[in-house]
Amino acid sequence: MKNIFWVFVLCFSISVSCTGQEKDVVKTPAVIKKVELNGSWYWLGVPESTNNKSFPIIIALHGDEGHPNNMKRFWEGLWQKKQDFIFIAPECPRGICNKGGVNTWSNGGHNGSKPQGLWLKQVINQVISKYTVDEKRIYAAGYSGGSIFLGYQGFKMFQDTFAGIQWFCGGVNETEEQVYQAPENPDCKVPGRLIISKNGDHSFLVTAADRISEILKNNGHQNDYLDTGCQGHCCDAHKYTENAYDWFMALPPKCEKKK
Repeated sequence: MKNIFWVFVLCFSISVSCTGQEKDVVKTPAVIKKVELNGSWYWLGVPESTNNKSFPIIIALHGDEGHPNNMKRFWEGLWQKKQDFIFIAPECPRGICNKGGVNTWSNGGHNGSKPQGLWLKQVINQVISKYTVDEKRIYAAGYSGGSIFLGYQGFKMFQDTFAGIQWFCGGVNETEEQVYQAPENPDCKVPGRLIISKNGDHSFLVTAADRISEILKNNGHQNDYLDTGCQGHCCDAHKYTENAYDWFMALPPKCEKKK
C-alpha cells in the first residue's frame, strides 16, 4: 500500500505523467523592453531563442504623436508570433526632433534632419554590437512623420544600410536632387514600397508618396505601391503590419540581385 502511495506522489509531482504524456505548460509571451541611449530610448524586441542564428532587423519610426508606443502596439503581436526578427521602435530624441512643440522625425527638412539620422545609426550599431544581426537584412518602416524622415534620409544616410524601406502614409515633397543619392554599387539600390490611401489621406501626403514612387522609378529601384482605400490619415495602418513583414521577408539580402 505504501509503495502505491509513493508511486502516486511521484507521478503527480514530475512534469511527465505515468502515461508518458507531458503536462501543458503555460509559456510567458516574449517581451519587448525599453532601452536608453544618449538622451532618448527605443523599444527593443529580440527573439528568445537565438541558437547562434543571425536575425534581420525591422525598424518602425513613429509619426507626429511623438513616441513609439503605437509602433510597439502595431508590431508586438506579430513579433511575439514570428520570433524571427529583431524589432526596434525608437523615440526620436526630443532635443533634436521638436518642431513647434511636436516631437517628429521629420523636423529639419532634408538638411536639418541629419542629427536624428546619426542618432538612429547609433541605435542600429548598438543592437548590432550586442546581438547577432544579419546586416544585409535591415529594414525600415516609417509612419507619417517617420515616413517623411525616410524620404529625407532613406536614400542618403541609409542607402548602404537598409535592404528595404516602406513608407506608410507619407513620403517627401522635396525635389529628387535634394533627397536622392545613388549608391556606388548599382546592385545596392534600396527597394521601396508606399502604403497609403490615395483618396482618403491628406492630399499633401499622397503627393509626397507619389514623389517617392517617382524617385524609385526614375532610378531603377523596386517600386511597389499599395492603396489601402480607407478614409483618414494613416487609416488602418495597423492592419497592414503582417503584410509589411511579408514584403520585407520576400526581399533579397542587401546588394544581392533578385533571382
